[in-house]
Amino acid sequence: MRNGLVLGCLAAAFFVAFLIEPKWHLAEAHRLCEGRPAEVFDSMEACTIGRPPGCSCIRPGSPWAFVFWVVVLSLLGLVGGIVLRMRLLAGATALGVALAVAATCALFVLERGVPGGYEPWANLMFAVVVYIPLIIAVFGITNAFRHRRLS
Repeated sequence: MRNGLVLGCLAAAFFVAFLIEPKWHLAEAHRLCEGRPAEVFDSMEACTIGRPPGCSCIRPGSPWAFVFWVVVLSLLGLVGGIVLRMRLLAGATALGVALAVAATCALFVLERGVPGGYEPWANLMFAVVVYIPLIIAVFGITNAFRHRRLS
């Protein structure tokens, strides 16, 4: 029961992290087409209007997003490694599944605000490939250190 509560809290924190990620220039969008330089639009909606096939609309990245994610991901792994009372493999698996569900739910919420729906799902792939393994790595290191210290 305790582990379920901890996993739920860590998943909720991961969910909230997606929703509050620093995007201080959220309105601006760039249309990228092969062979043409990027066009800048006031919003994602304006970018998608009349978009030729093969072109995509993206938001420029926030320089604070990297720092934000490194801190959040490290803290989630650290807290998981300290608080979860599961063996390493079972804990890592449960944590990975809980975070994947939380990321999917967060991106369902974010998708409602993005026309075309591609951008949030590209972020989900990034979360699965990079964010979750980083959290699990920090979790594993913390868990191993905690077990070594206790024995």
